[in-house]
Amino acid sequence: MANAEKDKELEKIITSGGDERIWLQENHLNKYYSNPMQFEGVLNRGSCTCNTLTPDSKKRLDELLNTITDQNFTQEVERLREELKSMIDIAGEDKFELFFSPSGSELNYYPILFSRLIHPGKEITSLITCPEELGSGSLKAASGLSFSDYNKFDEFIGKGTPISEEIQIHVETYAARDQEGKIIDHRQALIEKINTLPNSQSLIGNLVIGSKSGIEDNVTIIPRIQKPVLWVVDMCQLRVPKNLINRLLDWDVMIMVTGSKFHQAPPFCGALLVPKRILQMLRGPFDKDIVEPFTHIFSKYDIPPSLPGLRKHFRDFKNKGLLFRWEAALTEMQLIDDYDVTEVIEYIDLWNHTVIEAIHSYPETLELMPDTEATNKSIISFRIKNKAGQYLNEPEMRRIYKEVVLNQHSGLGEYNKVLIGQPVSYNDRTFIRLALGSYPIRKFITEKFDPERERRVVEIIRDTALHLFG
Repeated sequence: MANAEKDKELEKIITSGGDERIWLQENHLNKYYSNPMQFEGVLNRGSCTCNTLTPDSKKRLDELLNTITDQNFTQEVERLREELKSMIDIAGEDKFELFFSPSGSELNYYPILFSRLIHPGKEITSLITCPEELGSGSLKAASGLSFSDYNKFDEFIGKGTPISEEIQIHVETYAARDQEGKIIDHRQALIEKINTLPNSQSLIGNLVIGSKSGIEDNVTIIPRIQKPVLWVVDMCQLRVPKNLINRLLDWDVMIMVTGSKFHQAPPFCGALLVPKRILQMLRGPFDKDIVEPFTHIFSKYDIPPSLPGLRKHFRDFKNKGLLFRWEAALTEMQLIDDYDVTEVIEYIDLWNHTVIEAIHSYPETLELMPDTEATNKSIISFRIKNKAGQYLNEPEMRRIYKEVVLNQHSGLGEYNKVLIGQPVSYNDRTFIRLALGSYPIRKFITEKFDPERERRVVEIIRDTALHLFG
């Protein structure tokens, strides 16, 4: 097979096995105006769901393309599962299992499934922090609704429809920020709410460490709660130290991660880390009617083989797209892991300082989000103002995003295009983001950190805003 044919086949695979967000449109781009195969000459400062491959992950996927077959698919999935576990489990302890999903959004269905299996017949109350800064489909999924029109089996399901009329979930949300954009501390409110809920309900507590703007909930409330709660921490950005992940697992917390944020895999690939104590409660036997609504979401290979009683209820669907996307993430995870963590943090700090200084140099147009110092340093969020000093709204910010990522730009060295983070709305306001992923950090360390290039990215956003809105 010629290289062009191989690339076409690889493109077809990595844009399959998910919802319509990853499909390529007539312009050969996805809804984020990017194509995961088109990475040459592209400066990635988005590190979100618009990610492309990197030269290293492309090389690894080319190798996998030459060896993958229907016959060895199961072996490859379980190899991937074990390698991902070894990358996360710093002590080498067998303390959790990995459940896969096509994206971070689908991960929110797992706690609902587990709640029904562990507490059959109980009403479900789900408490969700930072809903406006989670993945685009996360809130709908956590509410038991379909977040897309199509599932990974290419079946039409209809966005916003219940996954089952029998599943009733009472959802309470706790906004990430107040009207001025300041981060809200929800610890006391959550504690008081949980203490008032009756024991007859099954409780799911959804916290976040690493929202779209890098917000980190204070998870120390978890051991303070005496009531049984299925705790889930959204770490989908995966911008956290491994010791924190392992500490949460020791608290019996489920953790949602994706490979398509910091580790720059193409959209989408998700995994839920489930501690062994919860796994023990999922061994069954179960009424297949409880599981049935979720067979339109997950497949056999998403469920770990250590749970054969649960796994048997799901269809035998070989999702090569998910396998390949996670393989791309694993490649970057292994490569960044070779670098000293102190050096990685040093370059993140350097980039953070450079970009914040650049934003401050355009006070009439750009303004950092409040509490930036309290968020993850590899993400920088800011608002944009027009010439009248008014903040741009969501449609205006989305227009800026589109203009920046679609057009070619000068002054970026060997790059002529740039990817940035998509706009995020809260209350009636919107901000935009720049973020670092593992590949540019590796480039900083092995080649050179160019502060002028980082300042140029900020200048491009500012110039685009001025061109469009004065």
